[in-house]
Amino acid sequence: MRNKLYILLIFSIIGQTFHLRVENKEYNGKNYCHVRSDLIEENVALINRDDFRWNCTNIASTMLYMIKWTENEINSLLGNAEYLYDVHIFIQNSQLEKIDFSSLKSIENVQLNIQDNPKLKEIIVPEAIFGTRKNILIYLFGNPSLSTESIETFKKLCDVSCGMSTPTKTEIKRIRIMVNHDEIVKGFWCRFNDLGDAQAAFYSPNEELKFCRNLNQIKIIITDWSNEQINEFLGNLIAASVITLLIAHSQLEVLDLSAIGYLDRIIFILIDNPKLRTIKFSRLVLDQKRIMNVVQSFHNPMLSDESIEGLRKICAFNCLIERGRYSNLRNENNEEAIIRNRMEFRWNCPNRASMTFYMVRWSEYEINSLWSHVEYVYNVKIVITETMADRIEFKSLKGIERSEFTIMDNPNLDTIEIPPDVLKSRRGISIYTLNNPSISDKSFETIRDFCDKYCRLQP
Repeated sequence: MRNKLYILLIFSIIGQTFHLRVENKEYNGKNYCHVRSDLIEENVALINRDDFRWNCTNIASTMLYMIKWTENEINSLLGNAEYLYDVHIFIQNSQLEKIDFSSLKSIENVQLNIQDNPKLKEIIVPEAIFGTRKNILIYLFGNPSLSTESIETFKKLCDVSCGMSTPTKTEIKRIRIMVNHDEIVKGFWCRFNDLGDAQAAFYSPNEELKFCRNLNQIKIIITDWSNEQINEFLGNLIAASVITLLIAHSQLEVLDLSAIGYLDRIIFILIDNPKLRTIKFSRLVLDQKRIMNVVQSFHNPMLSDESIEGLRKICAFNCLIERGRYSNLRNENNEEAIIRNRMEFRWNCPNRASMTFYMVRWSEYEINSLWSHVEYVYNVKIVITETMADRIEFKSLKGIERSEFTIMDNPNLDTIEIPPDVLKSRRGISIYTLNNPSISDKSFETIRDFCDKYCRLQP
């Protein structure tokens, strides 16, 4: 027995997406890795190299946004790929010099977007695949160092739709487009094209954008902007037509799009925004007839059901929107809820986020009726103290991130049940325990393995 165990749990940065898995997908007699999510039936998109943690040489039905990836991150995935089927690959704003497809044996139904990589010199593609490739779309823009040989190779590889040029300079073109909402869209639209007539992409706040309230044919890639920069840009925007807006890795809790009164043929992508709870749309946009709008939303774990419904309302097709993962209680001041009494939590929620549970002198039944069926936990504080419980069960747990436990002064506590599989996906767990004299050696080892951030274990 261990007479004392001490655990402190402190928040850490959100880690890998524990709801992802790989399934086998068979096509033309070949087995492929198909990345799936527990929260959506359709294909998924990844924007972090660490999220693709499987050693797969054949990849199918996956979108890879390799924005600002290093050369090693890109080639450690693509350099081993032999068969690609129904894959979209976006390599943008990277400092890499070489893209390595040297292991490739077959490629079908693949879209390659390679844009704004200033140092890219070489793309290696085996000539053997030219005779078997099928339905390949390639967009190659803003890679001024790319060799003529690599460009010619890609021209041979492309067989459906090809767009290629090397210049990187952008120039502003102000145009007037007639739309049905002229009372909203006043004045001219701003269109940005590079010299190869490609849709220009901006990866950081730009002075020219501040003077444009109506945007047309432009890509805005937001991956490392501050909250203030994001809010300033979006707060200035009134209308958007034929644009791509990608927001990833932000620390926003509220994404305010309420200043926008007109959206038309947009591609709106939200990936890996760990704190994002609310998206505000104007009533004009929500009531507007949807015209070819595409929406993708992945790994935004705090996003409310109302915001998810808003994304669905503005989307017309190719709507890849993960379901909500967590139940999140807020008090009347919109602050994170604190639960002190079992009767205060009346909902049968398998997934929970951003709450604090003070389980002081709760019975064993009260504790386990609350936690034994829970599957996913994010950003939760759990305090279990001064109870007479013999056993605490987290037996249904599948994933947990960024949460903290305090377990102390429980004289009869012998067993803490945590599934072994959750140890592979848990992230940002620190634990405090103190004065649990009856805890078993097995439970002590379980807790020690469970804690992966700040742990202080005292026997």
